[in-house]
Amino acid sequence: MIIGASGEVLTNNHVIADGTNIRVYIGGTGTSHVATVLGYDVTDDIAVLRIAAVHGLPTIDVGNSSNVAVGDRVVTLGNAGGQGGAPSVTEGNVTAVDEQVTASDDAGNSETLTGTIEINAVIQPGDSGGPLVNTQSQVIGMNAAAAYGRRFREQTSSSAGYAIPVDTAMYIARQIIAGHAGDKIHIGARALLGVEVTDVGQSPSGEVAPIGSGALVANVQTGSPAALAGISAGDVITSIDTKTIADAADLQTAMNACQPHDSISVEWVDTTGGRHRTSVTVTFGPPA
Repeated sequence: MIIGASGEVLTNNHVIADGTNIRVYIGGTGTSHVATVLGYDVTDDIAVLRIAAVHGLPTIDVGNSSNVAVGDRVVTLGNAGGQGGAPSVTEGNVTAVDEQVTASDDAGNSETLTGTIEINAVIQPGDSGGPLVNTQSQVIGMNAAAAYGRRFREQTSSSAGYAIPVDTAMYIARQIIAGHAGDKIHIGARALLGVEVTDVGQSPSGEVAPIGSGALVANVQTGSPAALAGISAGDVITSIDTKTIADAADLQTAMNACQPHDSISVEWVDTTGGRHRTSVTVTFGPPA
């Protein structure tokens, strides 16, 4: 959704996560435009892009999601099936408000969204990031997830869908555009340490950690800053600069404040119980 005449675009974070080359078709057709990620919020599944070299774009009519009630008629617009062209359109009603939903993808990654609007309009693959519109053509939410069996799956066709309230989405988007970073909001390019981590005691392979808390390293990317520093699978990261790392979420929060090429102090415990601390220069990575 275009929220700024100079090319600011609101979408879901999971739409652009791991993207290294993002291009935008305005209106779904015509010439594609290069877009850069201004920032993102992984927890709330919000991202803002900026399209290069455009101006005077029409923007969405932002409604008030606090007024949404069960039974309201709604319309979803999106890019069902990733086909491009004119937006796909489905109609339905609001079936619940202030819902919590855990969405997972085919890779097993999951996120829990709170305060969502539940609808019975069909959301299909490709619709994520599209608008949920009321009968006054005002955007009241952003399509994010759909129910599938007993799970909830991002971008999966279903008769039960979930949208992030526009009040929440626009508040976060304005923080990103203003450059206000926080524990959840990351501004600019992502800083990459090069590790895949889990909480101690939750290793899929049943690996026993050398200590009781920290971010347990499940995998290290070859040639990454972590690999060059000597961090290996099975090690536990315990601090970044002055911040103690008690679990995987703490590591994500600490890295959220970093920018590519920053030098950070990393402390970890190896599989034999040996403690290490060294300075690591993080590199550029795609959005989380």
